[in-house]
Amino acid sequence: MNNRGRIFITERAVSRIVAAAAQSVPGTTQVGKTLDRIAARSFPRYDVLVDADRGVVSIEAFIAVTWPAPVTRVAEEVRATITDWVTGMTGLRVTHCNILVGTVVKGEHRVTAELIDASPDLPALRPVMVREQHVAAPRETEDGPSRMALTPVTVASEDTNPPQVVTAPEQPLIPITVASEDQEPPEVTIALPRPLTPITVTPWHPLSPAQEKGEPRVR
Repeated sequence: MNNRGRIFITERAVSRIVAAAAQSVPGTTQVGKTLDRIAARSFPRYDVLVDADRGVVSIEAFIAVTWPAPVTRVAEEVRATITDWVTGMTGLRVTHCNILVGTVVKGEHRVTAELIDASPDLPALRPVMVREQHVAAPRETEDGPSRMALTPVTVASEDTNPPQVVTAPEQPLIPITVASEDQEPPEVTIALPRPLTPITVTPWHPLSPAQEKGEPRVR
């Protein structure tokens, strides 16, 4: 930390570095969930905890290893590679790095200890190029009025003629015709009463259920 501020590296950023470091070691692989392994866990997984005040980080890596391969040698190389990558890229001190081999799956090629030893410990880092900024010293001016060329300002004269008000000529009135209220009332026609239609009551059939209830039958 300096007077200009502090630099914070998040756990998500460190997890990306841990994942890349573990995948660079021969013998590691990825195992996901399939129809045969619905309840199983996927690998690799990483738990990273960063203490920014102390500048330290703790890491737990759950990996999958291919077979045939020296499983213990692969796990040791993963731990060393993760520690070197995190320290070299972030400057954080790794307090502990635990490696847990969660599963072993069949691989396409045999992994030997010689192949693991031949893998690079650190990736080729690209140097950071900073463009040099040329700062010019402020130019001092002599005391007195400014020597900049002034632009003349033209102001329109206020002695302008007032606007002329023109009144429209008077228009003749148009007569309005109102209809007379002495109109005949509308004729109202009342319909004549219709004659009544006779109703004939016939008895129910002897076997009808309504005959027992005594209900009348109307036509």
